[in-house]
Amino acid sequence: MIRVGSLFSGIGGIEYGFEQAGGFETKWFVENNPYAQTILRKHWPNALIYPDIRKLDFTMPPEIDVLTGGFPCQDISIAGKGRGLEGERSGLWKQYLRAISEMRPRYALIENVPMLRHRGLSTILCDLAEIRYNAEWFSLSAKEVGALHKRERMFIIAYPDDNGTLGQEAAEAQWGRLQTEFDDLVASDAWGERVERHKQKTLSRQQGLSWGKDVRRLEDLQRIRDIPEPLLRRDSNGVSFRLDRIKCLGNAVVPQVAEFFAEIIKEKEAVKERGKVV
Repeated sequence: MIRVGSLFSGIGGIEYGFEQAGGFETKWFVENNPYAQTILRKHWPNALIYPDIRKLDFTMPPEIDVLTGGFPCQDISIAGKGRGLEGERSGLWKQYLRAISEMRPRYALIENVPMLRHRGLSTILCDLAEIRYNAEWFSLSAKEVGALHKRERMFIIAYPDDNGTLGQEAAEAQWGRLQTEFDDLVASDAWGERVERHKQKTLSRQQGLSWGKDVRRLEDLQRIRDIPEPLLRRDSNGVSFRLDRIKCLGNAVVPQVAEFFAEIIKEKEAVKERGKVV
């Protein structure tokens, strides 16, 4: 079982997606929102929850293999003021980096908005290189895995530089690499084909649900109706914790998207195991 630790956890969208892929178990979360904590306790009653990443000594949490999380995007998003990683909230990337540096997980999955490409990606890749972590980065939208909305996000998969190829020059130059496939893992498997297979898998799973039994293609999902909005903005129409739910869903990673990257990590681990056997 691959052990997972989660930062900036929200309601656990990434971790739920990982567990849907099979072979992953979430050991602990770091989340300071009280409502989100109640959701995490409900679905992961045996996992630990730490409230403040800035005060967390990373020698305390149980050892993990994969570190996940999407650090705050407010200073990176086009809706913000564009301060990037210098901003108060998106600057919490430094805490994520501290966690990777101190815990040395086999993988870290880092999530943020697409604007990260222009407002911080180069810094993140250099930061990772300086602690001797290599990285690949990808963009994937919820629509590509079967949802009705676009919700594109950038994901960085970081892993230790086992071959010792990263030096100071590489740290300065790493950000210049174009988006690539995940090194030796998908050399013969086109990115678009992988995404399409995952979308069909997701739609097939939805057919097993009572509301999704007639789902055969993306357009079929349009028949699914959401709870209507109340007449007064920011008011309640009787659904408990509606505003908290909307906020948490807005911040969450779509689990089916996270599941896609969990499958990549599983396959990478399989490649390592085959190498050991040889």
